[in-house]
Amino acid sequence: MIKFINNFYFKALLFLFAGVLAFISSLNVYISEKLPEAQEIREIELQVPLKVFTADGKLIGEFGEKRRSALKFEDIPPYFVEAVLAAEDENFLAIQGLVTLD
Repeated sequence: MIKFINNFYFKALLFLFAGVLAFISSLNVYISEKLPEAQEIREIELQVPLKVFTADGKLIGEFGEKRRSALKFEDIPPYFVEAVLAAEDENFLAIQGLVTLD
């Protein structure tokens, strides 16, 4: 009788594990089909607005839905960088990745 119960629980756990594995695999396939390629993500194209200038080079206006421009790190104000770092914990600059909670 005990052997039957142990065998039943083993098969039930094995079936449950196979079901969870099948679910995770199908979820991975479903999500990966919708993701863009890695190279496509690396090549960011910002939507730059149309700039209209006069004949002597003065800006008349900018037209477009989004007004984005790329920034270099040197162009970001130091106070902004310090404000972002102040929001982090004291080990933020020392760690190389995730920190596990003990």
